[in-house]
Amino acid sequence: MSRVFIALENTASAFGLKGGNSKNVPAKEKKPGWKVAEQKKAQAYEDRKALADRLGFDYKKDDTEGRQEKNIRFIVQQLANQRGHSYGIAGSLPSLFKRLSFDANRKGQSFDTVVFLGHGHSGVMTVGLGRFPLAEQDEKLLNAQKRMINVSDPNKALWTETFHENREALNLGGVLHILFLGCKTAEQSSLSYKTLPKVVASALSQKLQCDVICYGTDQEIVNEEIVVAIGNIKKITDAASGGGLHGSIGLAEYDDELESITNLDWHRVNHV
Repeated sequence: MSRVFIALENTASAFGLKGGNSKNVPAKEKKPGWKVAEQKKAQAYEDRKALADRLGFDYKKDDTEGRQEKNIRFIVQQLANQRGHSYGIAGSLPSLFKRLSFDANRKGQSFDTVVFLGHGHSGVMTVGLGRFPLAEQDEKLLNAQKRMINVSDPNKALWTETFHENREALNLGGVLHILFLGCKTAEQSSLSYKTLPKVVASALSQKLQCDVICYGTDQEIVNEEIVVAIGNIKKITDAASGGGLHGSIGLAEYDDELESITNLDWHRVNHV
């Protein structure tokens, strides 16, 4: 059985609105100077809110999540609870991995499959930025580099190190599966001409010294397709593990009622 952690991005967290998690994480010990740090953090949140207001970005809601029983977070949490998967909700990659490591320690197991659920496009999976209309001059204010997994070399140095710092919570003895369920995450970046799954598989295999298969979507993915992907995660990872270094898996293969042409394109890199 796959040991799965589902990482759900919470864009509102970057603006001070922290989402609830499946499990409680122990409170941090307050260090000297914590009041000044908290004041700086509060000011940063206010500056980010002011920027969002100027740009007309509503950080309090995401229309693509759906409402009530069709809300993708609610559905994913229900699926995770039914199937024994772990999940975490946070606004940055380091925060998501804190939750991953906490659950790994709590359960006494490591995860062989990590699913990122949020927004994406060619060359990028967002892990806290959501659909924010990011401009280069705003990256520092939003601490944007920690809120994405990008093919760019500077960002790659950050996310590979985050994975490495939490390697004890990952099962590195077999194949590590990384799924990006964000729109067009398998498409080639128009800036670097690289694809995210191939870059991530190669970088993590080298950094973690294990076999890695990374998956991305070849086009926009809707909530119904995300549900099918998570509900059939073991079948999907088994199919990709069956052989070869790259391939494509149609989500419609796993649900006769799904009207879908979205595929998960995957790349495998073996550690030698």
